Amino acid sequence: MTKSSAKRVSIVSVKLVRESSNIYERRNIRSPQDAFDLFKSFLEGKDREHFMVVSLDTKNQPVSIDICHICLQDFKTKVITMRAL
Repeated sequence: MTKSSAKRVSIVSVKLVRESSNIYERRNIRSPQDAFDLFKSFLEGKDREHFMVVSLDTKNQPVSIDICHICLQDFKTKVITMRAL
């Protein structure tokens, strides 16, 4: 049996940073339309798909919006590609 050398493993962490905030007039999310209205103001003008999660408190009031992923390919290119098929 041969002895292998030890491997160094990195220890990493993710920190939460408040980037900005929005005013939400309705205060509660009670329907898919309410969620759409919350995200709509944030997504206007964006050219890429965003996967986002909204955190709610026990009264269904939004606490935060977490951007989990931003697509690398822009939406316009996808539409053009799909139409060409």
